Amino acid sequence: MDLTPIHENAAKGFGRASNAYERGRPGYPAEAISYLKELMQDARGKILVDLGAGTGKLTQSLSDWHSTLVGVEPVEAMRKKFMKKLPHLEIHPGRAEKIPLGNASADCVVVAQAFHWFDGDLALKEIARVLKEKGKLVLLWNVRDEQFPWIARLTTLIDRYQGDSPRFRTEAWKKSFTTTTLFTSLAVATFSHSHESTPAQLLDRVLSISFVAALPAREQTLLLANVKNLLDTHPATKDYKTVSMKYRTYLYWCEKRGST
Repeated sequence: MDLTPIHENAAKGFGRASNAYERGRPGYPAEAISYLKELMQDARGKILVDLGAGTGKLTQSLSDWHSTLVGVEPVEAMRKKFMKKLPHLEIHPGRAEKIPLGNASADCVVVAQAFHWFDGDLALKEIARVLKEKGKLVLLWNVRDEQFPWIARLTTLIDRYQGDSPRFRTEAWKKSFTTTTLFTSLAVATFSHSHESTPAQLLDRVLSISFVAALPAREQTLLLANVKNLLDTHPATKDYKTVSMKYRTYLYWCEKRGST
């Protein structure tokens, strides 16, 4: 399938970092998954599309729903991880602006850690196309909880390398939702989340960030050394075999309006 190029850091970084992504990224809190189930009311027999599915972090949490799950992911290395972990599920090459599914073919589209990468206007038109009337669009993000000083310091180390990569926290991704007539207004729920990680897994978590994985080797090595030094010296993390990485999980949702 001929795909429009995705952002360079996403293509390069996620292509390089699929192993680190699988090892270092958390899943999603049980409370958020339960909330999503409530939004779906009864998922049995319904079709859910995980758009920007990555290695299947979210899809795996939904695999006991007795529904049909379909992944869509543009980065080949991520798709391969998905297929290895969830060989019984469908996953297709594709992206939000050109979804390889038929009109009105899905009851719900879920997007985890990804909508900020999309061309919002084009993505919402495509998502509306594949959703049935009153189908749900659900967006999830795990966001580092920077009220913890060591996590705030970690973010400072990382952010100097972000360049022009789109980020959730800028909220630029929300603009398309304020102008679209295809969906109802966004609602939001938030959840606390904790991911117990070894220091090695935390380094993988950093390495799984697209713009970090896309860095030249010298800069990447320097950043990882600085992160390791933080973990080795900060009172909240030194001398611990595992470290609790704290997140706030944001779940946004809306519903497709009428016929499009």
